[in-house]
Amino acid sequence: MLCIERIYTLYKDRILAFFITKRIQRDKAEDLTQEVFLRYHKAKYDAEENVAKALLFRIAQNIFIDYLRSIKNNLPQNEVVQNTSDTFEDQELVDETVDIPRSLDAQRELASVIAILQLLPPKCRDVFIDFRFRNLSQAEIAKRRNISLSMVEKHVVTALNRLKARKT
Repeated sequence: MLCIERIYTLYKDRILAFFITKRIQRDKAEDLTQEVFLRYHKAKYDAEENVAKALLFRIAQNIFIDYLRSIKNNLPQNEVVQNTSDTFEDQELVDETVDIPRSLDAQRELASVIAILQLLPPKCRDVFIDFRFRNLSQAEIAKRRNISLSMVEKHVVTALNRLKARKT
């Protein structure tokens, strides 16, 4: 069983890198990283190192989803993070249903997707992120980025084809 200080030392940089690879600005990524360890600590997990790592990355993924939702809903991120922290204080946080092997497989899959997205041309990647993760319509993206609707469609198709090619 690892103490929180040891877990923080071991995984802080990895969790920070997780957020940075998702194109989150460094200062925001540092805040989200702190939130990961805060949630882990508040949950009072007592786990071996490999389980702790999986739990941390599951928490990081959940925080990233909260972050995306806050962008989608145009809410300040600190409000969303604060609200989720408050909620966790009042709940029993040990999730008996966590499937660690499945979680690790999902992590690998996500890392693969991120790697492919990073290889896309920047405009293509940005359009795809707007479309898939920020849930903007193609027309909204075209207007915001000052490009044609046809170009937006081409960028989305290019990204999807690259992702699809990875699976085969």
